This record gives sequence, structure tokens and C-alpha cells, in this order.
Amino acid sequence: MEISIKEFKGLSKTTMAIENVVLPIDYKKIGNLEYHFYKKPEIRGKLSKDKSRIIGEFEINVFLEEQCSRCLKELHNSYEFQVDGVLVDENLEYEDFESIIIEDEKVNLTQILEIALIENTSIKTLCDEGCKGLCKTCGGNLNLDECICDSEEYDVDPRLEKLKDILK
Repeated sequence: MEISIKEFKGLSKTTMAIENVVLPIDYKKIGNLEYHFYKKPEIRGKLSKDKSRIIGEFEINVFLEEQCSRCLKELHNSYEFQVDGVLVDENLEYEDFESIIIEDEKVNLTQILEIALIENTSIKTLCDEGCKGLCKTCGGNLNLDECICDSEEYDVDPRLEKLKDILK
């Protein structure tokens, strides 16, 4: 999804509001990372003229389906990210702003979403800071049940008995 800035450049007004735009995206792959959305991402913001440049300020609401890195519990997390930058036709560096590259005088909102995800999301997500994870023996969720794997009551398949010694 794109927003044209061609008309805005020619106008005398110095700001242009970008009302809440819902991106029609359920899934996004960026490099090796995959993002699944339980609700479509939303972007709003404004463009401002500053001398010879246009500055974009965007607020992105993201609704991610994630999985706890320790216990694999399915999570629905919502985030609000801020992306600010100078709109440029090529990659230029500014001291006070990041560059947001545009093509054909259009701001690509999907690119803004990608910037927000790359800069702000973590590879490791937890359901709770105190998450106990999964039992290394039986795979049970240690947050839900007390594991009996280390007790005498837990029967190990006789064919795997030798492997039990390796973990000690």
C-alpha cells in the first residue's frame, strides 16, 4: 500500500495527516523471520515539510501471533511502534533522522511496517518472565504441572535407559 506525496510537495500547507490505514497483510517474511498477524496492522501519522525535505512520523499498531520461546504457548501480542524519518529518493544520512526511501514520490507503508518490525521486535518472546519452559525429558509444560520425570515413579522405556545416564 502506498501514499503519493506528489501533490503534497506542490501545496503551500506544511503538514499532511495520514489517517488510520489498515494494511491488508496477514503474514510477512523479512529475511529469515516470519511474522503472523491475528489482526491486520494499522498505520497512522503525518508528513511535515521542513525547508527542502519532508519528514514522516508514523505510529504502527501491530497484532502478532507469537509463540513463547520456552514453553511454546501460543500468544496474541499487540505492539505500538514509532517510525520517524526523512523521505528520500536514495539512501542519504541525516544526523537527526533516519532515511525512509521512497520511489516515484510514493511512501510505501509496507516498508514502514517492515522497519518497525525489524527495529522493535525480539526474536525471543516469553509468555511470562518466570516461564519455566518444557521438561527436557518428557516435554511437558512445567508451568502447568509438576513434572515427575526425575522421580522413581517415572518409567523410562528400557531401550532408552542408557540415554538417561548421559543426562546425569
